[in-house]
Amino acid sequence: MAYSTSGHEPDYYGVLAVTPAADDETIRQAYRRLARAYHPDVAGEAGAETMKRINAAYRVLSDPERRREYDLRHVGATSRPLRTATPSRARGRAAAPPATPAVTRTEGPLQLYRQIDTQDQALTALAFGQGDALLGLGFSDGRVEIWHLATAQRIALLHLPAPATTTVRAGVLQEIRLSPSGGLALAWGLNLGTHIWESRTGRLLWSAAFNAPSGAMDGVLLDTPPLVRMAVPAAPLALAEEDPFHWAEQGRSGSDVWTRPLAGAVAPAWAVPLRCDEPAPQERAGRGWRIHLRALAWDGEALLTFSTGPASANISNASIVHLWNLRQRGRLGTAGPQRQGNLVIPARALWYPIAVSATATIFATQFEERAVRLYDLHSGQHIELPTGPVAPEARMVISADGALLALAPPDQRRVDLWATATGQRIQTWDVAAPVAALSFAASGGKPTLAIARNDGRCEVWAAG
Repeated sequence: MAYSTSGHEPDYYGVLAVTPAADDETIRQAYRRLARAYHPDVAGEAGAETMKRINAAYRVLSDPERRREYDLRHVGATSRPLRTATPSRARGRAAAPPATPAVTRTEGPLQLYRQIDTQDQALTALAFGQGDALLGLGFSDGRVEIWHLATAQRIALLHLPAPATTTVRAGVLQEIRLSPSGGLALAWGLNLGTHIWESRTGRLLWSAAFNAPSGAMDGVLLDTPPLVRMAVPAAPLALAEEDPFHWAEQGRSGSDVWTRPLAGAVAPAWAVPLRCDEPAPQERAGRGWRIHLRALAWDGEALLTFSTGPASANISNASIVHLWNLRQRGRLGTAGPQRQGNLVIPARALWYPIAVSATATIFATQFEERAVRLYDLHSGQHIELPTGPVAPEARMVISADGALLALAPPDQRRVDLWATATGQRIQTWDVAAPVAALSFAASGGKPTLAIARNDGRCEVWAAG
């Protein structure tokens, strides 16, 4: 039966590009595919608007009762029968063809250290632990695997908690983090919420329903004492449970930094966040300030934010980077975040792709659509790499010391490694499948780079 709209209610099947006869699994996979394509940090503000429509469609079509009522209004009472939810793939391995051969590369400082072939096309995120000894792999349906690189053995498989009802709503995992020892794992994503596990046992330590568009939130884990620190939009957490884009919009001019213990008694004080307000309150009302990126340092003691908005009475639109010290005390002795570094470039000359060092003190971004610039927020100095124009959806990461930058253009199956001190491209990988994720080890040891592809293969390259 053909679909027809009624009044001004959107065509939710059209938004997800599926037919009214689509089963639950087809709708889940359509949502995941679209969510990865329209992250606001990839598609810009137009992507944010599209993602709002995609989320609205998915909230209706993923819920059997809401979908039945929607179909009765638009398709008619004789349309397809109400379906029960199909089993989630979060409990198993996605079928995929065998991975294609290893990458070819030019000679350079990094040598192949380990290959991991998951044969799972849902591979979407990476994180190192124990320096470069452990590697976490995140999959779009919310699974997390932890691998011991020296032995190439998977030592942990972490699942999301079982749903309370038979309705299984799809989400899209965006990021994962491991604690420095690798003993704790953190994952979050749209419609997945936020979850923390004890890696060794797989025990779920904490879950929360909040989630945000990619880049709008960040988190780190610490081992001693075990705790999580998260930087999120400065708006009530309850807003994120139903509409993460509305949450990010409401908190667009400030950041809340939450610190929650993961062991022992949890005092109510954890729910009182540190507040990082970008413009002064009198400047904020009615102005177009928007935080696009929040990035925590690996130790949770610094926060970098990237915003656009009015920088002064004479500069109505600028790209603004702030570095916040989350431990420093104010001039009157009160504890609170202090801005200790900032960068203001007029007319939105800085834009995606963006990368931030593990210490949050080095910020890399496309500059004027002609090069990539690295800014040291402590010294105020910058370095320019002659990359030429880079698509905003390219993947880019910086080594812990800022000496190396890896860049994967989205329209080419290639990864380039740049030496920031010389501004030279020093190594290139030609990959057989598009790059799904890049990550440098956060430790200060030898540079180690992980390259994940969307055919399920991950390769780890390290300095000799």
